[in-house]
Amino acid sequence: MKKVLSKSLFVAFLAIGLQVQAQENDAPAKSNVQTYTPSKLLNKGQWDIKFFNNLYTETKGKFNGVKADKARENYFTSTLEVFTGVSENNRINVGVLLEYRSNTIGGKSATAVFDLGNDATARKGLSSFAPAIKFQPLENVGNFSIQSAFHIPIIENETENGVFLDQTAYTFQNRFFMITHYQAVTGNCLQS
Repeated sequence: MKKVLSKSLFVAFLAIGLQVQAQENDAPAKSNVQTYTPSKLLNKGQWDIKFFNNLYTETKGKFNGVKADKARENYFTSTLEVFTGVSENNRINVGVLLEYRSNTIGGKSATAVFDLGNDATARKGLSSFAPAIKFQPLENVGNFSIQSAFHIPIIENETENGVFLDQTAYTFQNRFFMITHYQAVTGNCLQS
């Protein structure tokens, strides 16, 4: 039953994350995949706001090299990314990344990370922010970009009452984005 529920939730999240548009005319149009690809940068004055959410839950662990059951632990991370285009040639975007975390221990349900209150077995809050820049390093390669962000922790303690929230170290992170192939969906047929 748990596997069926797990697969159903996965399919539901996948269906929510995918968007398929049907074209009603024969005029060629840019695909949303091509237009809204992470490797493409924004025009000057355009804004892009994205939410990324991740929920990880754990009920087994290794203790002295032996696998064993343990009380459920849950780790939820929600990242908000806000970017704007700042260059005339669409090669530089600036923005900020905000990380909110909610973690629980002690056998609470996986949805306990969405509860509003705090107690001895839960921690939640804004844990870091990061000024960021996204740029296209090669002028003639428009489908390749680099995002650099400097994460600054807002919290003082990684763990309180045995509940981990986030690391307290400053982190410099680079991400590389490149699209090499896309497929456009038109009507009921798939074109590449």
